[in-house]
Amino acid sequence: MDQVSLWQRLGSRGALAVLFCAPLSAHAEDHWLAQPALNPLEAGSVYAKFGVSRFDPDSSSGPLTFDRDTNVPILGTVLPAGPVAGSRIGVSPDEIATITLGYMLTPHFAIETTLGLPTLKFDNTGQGSLKEEPLVRVHIPRLSNVQVGPLNGKIADVTAAPLNLKFVYQPFPDHRVRPYIGAGATYTITYNERLVDPSLWTNRTDPGTAPDLNVSDSWGSILQAGIDVDLTKKWFLGLDVMRVKLSFDNRITNVVTDGGVVGNVQASDARVKVEADPYVYTLSLGRVF
Repeated sequence: MDQVSLWQRLGSRGALAVLFCAPLSAHAEDHWLAQPALNPLEAGSVYAKFGVSRFDPDSSSGPLTFDRDTNVPILGTVLPAGPVAGSRIGVSPDEIATITLGYMLTPHFAIETTLGLPTLKFDNTGQGSLKEEPLVRVHIPRLSNVQVGPLNGKIADVTAAPLNLKFVYQPFPDHRVRPYIGAGATYTITYNERLVDPSLWTNRTDPGTAPDLNVSDSWGSILQAGIDVDLTKKWFLGLDVMRVKLSFDNRITNVVTDGGVVGNVQASDARVKVEADPYVYTLSLGRVF
């Protein structure tokens, strides 16, 4: 992958993280950015970065899709099978403390992994028609009242533990200011998923009986750009941005709503694919060991 295509994929936000590269290449001999490193990194060097990261999704999704018709006695079909027109699911931002561990393979190339402490938590929110219109609203006085939605807030909580591995290239390992680029892969494990919108379990008093939500684990790719600045021989300041490509398959089961005199109504199972695709911004304090 050439440098132009890399920055096109990172976007303008990623390019901002390495603006210092230009003056380094233009005036490498006399620019303050090219001053010698206080502790030049060499093959075999080990380092750690302790940071705070902002998880900022650029999310999109397909429509919420039901497997079969949901029928109510007397009223007939109140929610047909298939996609809900205009429906989308969004992913909300989050902040998390992180630790990055790195090992210099050569003076220019390193291998890194980043861990989140604690694990990442993000919300799924209703977007599009889910935010503006009810899924079901049928009311016959004294006979039946079936309502679901609109799902105009947080629909679900999801906890995620991302595991990643990146290869990082830094062109100026012996400089005090060291821009770098990186690429790698991530595997995100999801757990403790739960639906929280009460519309999806109307007439239930115990949130523990909410419908089941299953969010798939996900493989994804990482592109990264950043810069490290020496503070002392052991400590340095880091700033970077990662663009992560992630998609999750969401499966909702056991949806029940109040059907009035006809009793509780069991709705169809539903599914939706969500593209999270976050930018992850990290400010860190690093140490060379």
